[in-house]
Amino acid sequence: MTEPYTKRLLSADSHIVEPADLWLTRMDKKWRDKAPRIEALDESGDYIVIDGLRPRPLAFEGPMADLKAQGMDIPAPKGFKYADNRPGSWDPHERLKDQDMDGVSGEVIYPGVGLTLMRAPDTEYLYACCRAYNDWLAEYCSAYPDRLKGVGMIPCRGPIEWAIEETERCAKLGLVSVVLPAWVDDRPYNLPDWDPLWAALQDMHLVVSIHNRRPRSVRPRAWARCGRDHHRHCQVRDERDLATHYLGRCARPFPQAQMGLGRKWHRLDRCIPGLYGPLVARS
Repeated sequence: MTEPYTKRLLSADSHIVEPADLWLTRMDKKWRDKAPRIEALDESGDYIVIDGLRPRPLAFEGPMADLKAQGMDIPAPKGFKYADNRPGSWDPHERLKDQDMDGVSGEVIYPGVGLTLMRAPDTEYLYACCRAYNDWLAEYCSAYPDRLKGVGMIPCRGPIEWAIEETERCAKLGLVSVVLPAWVDDRPYNLPDWDPLWAALQDMHLVVSIHNRRPRSVRPRAWARCGRDHHRHCQVRDERDLATHYLGRCARPFPQAQMGLGRKWHRLDRCIPGLYGPLVARS
């Protein structure tokens, strides 16, 4: 019989839930009326409101997180409030209490609402949102830098120079990685447009983390289905698209570029044999 694991853990894929007023207070005044925010649009609970996107139930980004761990059925994402989140989602001092309760020594911190922001259609708006988020995240992680490691957001659309500039700024802020979505509908990763970013990441020795997020081209209802076959299909599509769009172009001219991947990407070595070296498994 295998002995139980008793040592403390490191979480390589944790998330926060951003302060409700993060973008309202940190974005330039020109964006304040459109800043991402949390609103109770009706009696069905709180929603994430992002300019140019359909409001998304906040339940997905935190309030429902404990249900699966408790063995409970996942209900319809309605009736959940921002206040239902644990305060460690946005308070680093409370976060350490949660870590100690869970036996965790440290976490790599990814966005919550910020992942949905990646689909915002206005490129300048997206860039401004990334900057505001990264400023806040750096402050959050600086409270306990040995136990909280932040992953910054960089714009996936607009001039590639914006992504490079924000990557450089993230490194100066002390963030350990930057995140890109698995898909970018209008500029796939196999285009040469991305080469300056891959080169900059390689020169900075900074890991780019690829995080799954539904693309605009996939219908919300299709993505929301929870059947096993659907998730298997999405996983295969993720691996195929990433192998084609990133590794097929980036790995050879930029062999030292590092990519952080989650457990769902473990079959990529079967997609393109011999190109598994640049990958850094997240979990």
